[in-house]
Amino acid sequence: MKFYRKGMLVPEGMGLVIAIIGLVILGFFGVKLYNVFVEQDMKNAKTFIEGLNAKIENLADGENNTFALRGVEGWVLVGWNASDKTRPEKCFLNSCLCLCKDSVANCQENGYCRAVDRNVSVKSDFIFTRFESDTIEKDSVQYNLRTSKISASCYIMPEKSLLIPFNIVKSSSLVLINVPSPDLNIGSPNPDKIISTFRLCSNYNDEPTS
Repeated sequence: MKFYRKGMLVPEGMGLVIAIIGLVILGFFGVKLYNVFVEQDMKNAKTFIEGLNAKIENLADGENNTFALRGVEGWVLVGWNASDKTRPEKCFLNSCLCLCKDSVANCQENGYCRAVDRNVSVKSDFIFTRFESDTIEKDSVQYNLRTSKISASCYIMPEKSLLIPFNIVKSSSLVLINVPSPDLNIGSPNPDKIISTFRLCSNYNDEPTS
């Protein structure tokens, strides 16, 4: 079997080689494009943590202020005290503020951390509405809504990287960062992933409100 290409007969084997070369080229550019997005994501994360750290350093003891910073989609902000044995090794012996890709468990390998000269804490909470079900009969299920207030010592960047208000309270012994999380419901994107990520943070609490 032969193929026609630009008015010429192309042997079947040659056509297969051309197809493979085309796939290799597409794959190469696909990988290059993916790496560009990954590198940009990492740069954005580094820029964010450096910017937040600069805001903290510019505050005097006893001051507090709210700063609007652009988040990095899917990354998690968390703080560790010097006494916390679970902090990443890259924090060495210091308290540190970190931005971690996808989960706090990834901070050592995929995260940016900055040392803080005192204890540091990140606090966020949100209202989450979900379905709960109880089997009434064999083939009949009654669905009830359950609303909970969820809180943890971390903050998950929203899927859309918008300007986020970070309230920073600085004292002589502590930097406290409060971040209001948007309320989530059963129609929110990836609610299970968001909840599972929050559970990895310290001080996780899921308290029913209704």
